[in-house]
Amino acid sequence: MIEAPSLFQFCLSTGYGAPGVPIALQAMREILPPGAVWGGFGCGPDEMRMVGQLVTMGGHVRVG
Repeated sequence: MIEAPSLFQFCLSTGYGAPGVPIALQAMREILPPGAVWGGFGCGPDEMRMVGQLVTMGGHVRVG
């Protein structure tokens, strides 16, 4: 069993998963278990837009 807190990484705009839009990020965040640590990134043209959205929503950010 994995000890809490779990870390979740959301990968947006990869071309085969969730789009890089705020509503997709919000939906994924809402189903996280309590106390989860989370973050994410957007690919391509959505990268910087997702950085702002992730920070605003309290997530960790990955760039580059």
